[in-house]
Amino acid sequence: MKEILKKSLKVIVPIIFLVIGIFLGQDLANISKLVNTNQPSEVSVTQEIQVDLMIDYGQDSIVVYNHELLRSDQTVFDLLKQVTSNNNLKFVFSDKYKDLGILVESIDGVENSTQTNRYWHYWVNNRFAQNAVDKHNLKDGDIILFKYIKSQY
Repeated sequence: MKEILKKSLKVIVPIIFLVIGIFLGQDLANISKLVNTNQPSEVSVTQEIQVDLMIDYGQDSIVVYNHELLRSDQTVFDLLKQVTSNNNLKFVFSDKYKDLGILVESIDGVENSTQTNRYWHYWVNNRFAQNAVDKHNLKDGDIILFKYIKSQY
């Protein structure tokens, strides 16, 4: 009887290890598939970008700020804050319309005027902006133009 038990264990033990090895191998293969996916990660990396800003005060008065450096997660609002701060320009804005976004009220003392119907409007790469300055994300090479003109609406 001992002899049969020894022979059986010699056959059964390797089979058990083989079965365990197969299951572990499949689990490890599944884990490596999960870990080694070539999918882009959801962590965004911010990069430095260069943009240009032009401010047209009207009456042939245009000031250009070339190659402003920002992070790729910043907006037109961030650009305007940076340029006005770096150049000691007065910048007034309002967030009274909450969901609509930030409204530019004044740049370097030139204020929106209901009397003359002149307001600050902006374009990105020669396209009239359709959203508020804090809602438009910048891309490398963008050219932003702010113009003080009669209302576009």
